[in-house]
Amino acid sequence: VQDACVTVGSVTTCMGDLAGGIASDGSAPAGQNFEAPPTVSLIVTNVDAAGIVAAEGEDAINFEVDTAQDIIIDVDTTGTAGLATNGGDGIDADIEDGTGDITITSIGDITTAGADTNGIRAAITGPGIETAGIGGNINITATGDIMTTGTNSVGILADSQNAGDITINATGTVSGIVAASDAGDLIVINANNVIGDISATQDNSGAGDDSGDLLIDVTGTISGALDVIKENGGSLNVEVNNITDTDVAVTIVQDGGVGTTFTSTGTVAGENGAIRIATDNTSIQSITVNDVNGDSDGDGIGDGIFAAIDNFSSFDLTATGGVSGGASGVSITAGTAMPTDTDPITIDTSGTVTGDIGISVSRTAGAGATLTNSGIITGRN
Repeated sequence: VQDACVTVGSVTTCMGDLAGGIASDGSAPAGQNFEAPPTVSLIVTNVDAAGIVAAEGEDAINFEVDTAQDIIIDVDTTGTAGLATNGGDGIDADIEDGTGDITITSIGDITTAGADTNGIRAAITGPGIETAGIGGNINITATGDIMTTGTNSVGILADSQNAGDITINATGTVSGIVAASDAGDLIVINANNVIGDISATQDNSGAGDDSGDLLIDVTGTISGALDVIKENGGSLNVEVNNITDTDVAVTIVQDGGVGTTFTSTGTVAGENGAIRIATDNTSIQSITVNDVNGDSDGDGIGDGIFAAIDNFSSFDLTATGGVSGGASGVSITAGTAMPTDTDPITIDTSGTVTGDIGISVSRTAGAGATLTNSGIITGRN
């Protein structure tokens, strides 16, 4: 009887009955394990209708290496029950010496149960961290729903502790997304509906070029928080539709970089604040929103939009819908402006702005602010 997984050269192909999972670490059933190296590319196709249900505590697909090499995973479970785990990841790819690219293409649904289990996990870790010339890119493309139910679990997790870009494209519904780069290289997240938080971090502690952009585009609804930390050069561009969270819906912290752009076309609502932005040494900043509610539970706590900015050249806020908060509708605290400062803070609201304080702008230096309003402002200003 031929094994379910067959290796030819650097390619391992798995088909048919794959109950119990597929693994490079020897944890899968007989005939469903493979060695890496030599395997670089893993192809999973023509899977039985039951899909791939992992053994208790194991990954459905495990591909880990402790040598310098690429990992390529191509999974298609179309027409099956997809990948399912209880205590393990759906797909786990890990380059443990920090050198090589990870590319994952997944077609089909993934479900996980149990704490600390992820739908798709891709990590470049190990002794190569903070070493010039060491690292690799992570590229994840997922078609299908990725759902997790355990604590500290996320639909897609991409973690690069070295130099390299991270790109995530997800077209289904995903239980949260985490992308973290220690090297300041490019991060791109494109998603549809997200149930859970989105967290993107460039913390600039590694050996990248420190100038990568951070780009997020979510066309559907985020039922959770959006948290972004960017501590390097490059630009930050976030485009979202609807976001609803039980705490602060959007938090953006940026230190350095050529610009910050945040655009929301739907409703951003949080119980303890809708949008909070803190920037330093970031030149041009543009915020465009529709409806914003920073006090969605009505307890009088939280701002609609709060921004603390320092060492900037311009800050432009445009609100086309209503903006409301318990404490304030809009609150801007500005520190030192860059030498190009002429009148860098502009606020343009066309809907109703409400809060205990409607609109507040506080500056320690610079040319003041310009407010244009064609709607109604209520509260102290």
